[in-house]
Amino acid sequence: MVLRLLAPPARFASAVAARSRLSPAVIDALVVHPDNWVRRAVLDCGTATMADRVMFARDPHFGVRATLVAGPTRVGADHRRELLPERIITELAADPDDRVRWEVVTSPDLSPTAALLLSRDPDEAIRSALCRRGWGLLDEDSRGRLLEDAVQDVRLAALVARDRGIPGAARGLLDAGVEADDIARCCVLDTDTSMLVARHEDVIVRLAAAENPTLDPAAVARLATDEDVDVRFAVSLREELAEAERDAIDYTAALDGNPLFRPPAWIARAHGDPDTMRRCARSGHPWLRRCAARSAMLPPDVVALLAADPGEDVRFDLCCSNPDAPITCSWALCWPGSPAGKCSWARRRSSPGGCATSQTIRRLPPGPWWPGIRTRRHR
Repeated sequence: MVLRLLAPPARFASAVAARSRLSPAVIDALVVHPDNWVRRAVLDCGTATMADRVMFARDPHFGVRATLVAGPTRVGADHRRELLPERIITELAADPDDRVRWEVVTSPDLSPTAALLLSRDPDEAIRSALCRRGWGLLDEDSRGRLLEDAVQDVRLAALVARDRGIPGAARGLLDAGVEADDIARCCVLDTDTSMLVARHEDVIVRLAAAENPTLDPAAVARLATDEDVDVRFAVSLREELAEAERDAIDYTAALDGNPLFRPPAWIARAHGDPDTMRRCARSGHPWLRRCAARSAMLPPDVVALLAADPGEDVRFDLCCSNPDAPITCSWALCWPGSPAGKCSWARRRSSPGGCATSQTIRRLPPGPWWPGIRTRRHR
């Protein structure tokens, strides 16, 4: 039946590719499927095994190879990502399409061998990105070559990568012509430079400064009352703030203007740490609670706390990302008028076979949102 769904016109092929359990015969059929979007769906859903994923390394379409490097992007799949083998990432670092090589240089899979190849990449944007993201993987010869690169942007990116961890070097980088937002984002800032970027007229610079963990407390206090709501929102996510300080920042207008969820770096680094996740789950900031809800490794008390969260997005992220989420949390998202994508994902999470069964529904409390839900018998 599954193989028949993959045959032309294959209207349900993408849904088949997103299934959590795929037989070897289905994987073989998906690898050679004529629609590249179907092949991408296998890699994007986060359910394919590493042995299945590496079969797409030599796919004829650049988009499939780029998706392989980028890894799964669907909600709930980000924490289940395995690193690609070094031989695969090295092969893709020499890909003829620069869009694939760009995914490699921005990927956590980047290896020293791949970084060495990318240091000689003909695309200056890739060489610049390598300086920002893979400087620590390069040997001295490669670093020296990038510091003397023929393109000024590459030279400046290499200069920032070399000096960004040196206290007091930010002012010298600014005098050398480095963009202020690059300095505000990644350099160790002293008191004077902190106030300089916090008072900068460009909102992009102030936004970058708000995310810098070395920013001086006086500059943090200034940015907490910035005229731009996105800057105030970035300040509200800082790690060192107490809950009272966080609540005092007027950031609520930014919640509706942030459709793309991106957790702060300090939470991403602490993924799986029970104390950090517990702190986020108890926060009054809905963005921090969503960060905790998106973790696949949560203590039982944190799961229970997030399952009762008043925010729909928090409960949705929990039921999509955590297998221990209560079934009522998953199904409570399925009232009439809720987004269809949420409803179908919640059904897949709450029923191992991928659809609702009568036994599943009997476990649920009555509510006004049940009339539209149908059952289907497993075969």
